[in-house]
Amino acid sequence: MSQNLVRQSIAQGGMIIEDFSIDTINEMTGFVDNTFYFFLFLILVNNLFFYLFYYLKKLWAQGFILFYTLTAAIFALTFIFDDAGLSPAWKVYNVLSIPFYLYLFLGVKVLKSETTIPAGEKKGR
Repeated sequence: MSQNLVRQSIAQGGMIIEDFSIDTINEMTGFVDNTFYFFLFLILVNNLFFYLFYYLKKLWAQGFILFYTLTAAIFALTFIFDDAGLSPAWKVYNVLSIPFYLYLFLGVKVLKSETTIPAGEKKGR
């Protein structure tokens, strides 16, 4: 996928891929791969941060998770109609992820009362 992105970038820049050496193409492909890995790492750290604070019953973290799961389901639905040139396996993945994200959204919504109770207070108040 990163090689396709490099080829498209070169073509959009008005250049010809044959003008570049194999080492240059490999370096650009490696840069694209490392950028992807870095952003994936940032997303994972961000999600772990919010999930940790949701586990600690912080209301602001619950709001993030509700927003994240709902928008993830909506974005997965849009990728069914606009696959952005990805393989059919990505469509299957997106179709399967929609019920999962909706399940998480509804689960967090149902458990909202547990999250909003301040520590030390009883449920009857």
